[in-house]
Amino acid sequence: MISENILDYEVSRKMNQPYHKNYVHVSGNNFVYPSVDSISWTLSNETKFIDSIAVQKAITKFGGRRWIAWFAKEIPIFEGPYKFRGLPGLIMEIYDDKNNFLFEMVKNYTIANRQKAWTPENIYNRKTIPISFNKYQELKLNDYNNPFADIRAKMEAGVNYTLTAFGRQIKNPQQLNEITRLQKEWIRKRYNPIDLDKAVEYD
Repeated sequence: MISENILDYEVSRKMNQPYHKNYVHVSGNNFVYPSVDSISWTLSNETKFIDSIAVQKAITKFGGRRWIAWFAKEIPIFEGPYKFRGLPGLIMEIYDDKNNFLFEMVKNYTIANRQKAWTPENIYNRKTIPISFNKYQELKLNDYNNPFADIRAKMEAGVNYTLTAFGRQIKNPQQLNEITRLQKEWIRKRYNPIDLDKAVEYD
């Protein structure tokens, strides 16, 4: 099982398989949706060394980005970070051509007495709810359009509640409107999904 953690997003798969489980945290809950992610590579004759290991260059277009990978033929593991796999050797380093993401091989170790798959359910004892990718995007949009839904509901029900956000104290639904606008701006500014072709379309 290959597992990668990217912020609030985790991916797992069985070795030598393009079938992924995508674990996400949205709206205070944990979900998982399936995907099939095949990758086609173009090999280059360019080589270099990474920590005394000879590596060869390969290029692919995946997820709306162009990626440059360096793989080691001397390590016959046809895997890599995130969803990257299928090269004739272990991917030691991979990055996109805009320098938004960089993965580097840091350490290789064997998990002793491993009985369970390396998944969030088993490692963190975290219950996950199966959904579709479309449902995941719907949940993300709901969080974006109404990021303080629970707090707004409490305030509208007359609950005495104070929210501190963006250096302000918010005590009623009307004050939430401005904070909602600022929160949406903050989400848009920091949103940089690894798979651009599956990005949520925020307004």
